[in-house]
Amino acid sequence: MGLLSRTFTPELVHLAIEETGVREERTKALPSHLVVYFTLTMWLFTHLGYGAVLRELVENFPLCKGELWRPARTGSITKARARIGQAPLRWLFDRVAGVRGTRATPGVFWR
Repeated sequence: MGLLSRTFTPELVHLAIEETGVREERTKALPSHLVVYFTLTMWLFTHLGYGAVLRELVENFPLCKGELWRPARTGSITKARARIGQAPLRWLFDRVAGVRGTRATPGVFWR
C-alpha cells in the first residue's frame, strides 16, 4: 500500500480527475479520488470482494487513515466506478508506466 501511495500521489490523482473531467458535482460518500484509489487497490487484493477491498483501503492506505468514511454498498461502488470510468486510470498509467529500476536492479529486466 505504501508503494501505491508513493506512485499515485494525491496531487497526481486529483490532477487525473481534473484533466479527465470526472470530478463529482456534489459531495458523495465515494468521492472520485477514493474511487480511483479503490480501483487501484482492487489489483492488490484480487481475491477479495468490493466491501473487503474498500475496508483494506480505508484501514491501511496512508492517505485514507484518519478520514471518516461511511460504509458503501457494493451497488454504490459499482455506480461510482461507472461514474469515473477508465479515463483517469488511463491518464495515470500514461504518467507512471515505465521501468522503475536500472540494469543493476535484480529482476527488473528479463534476460
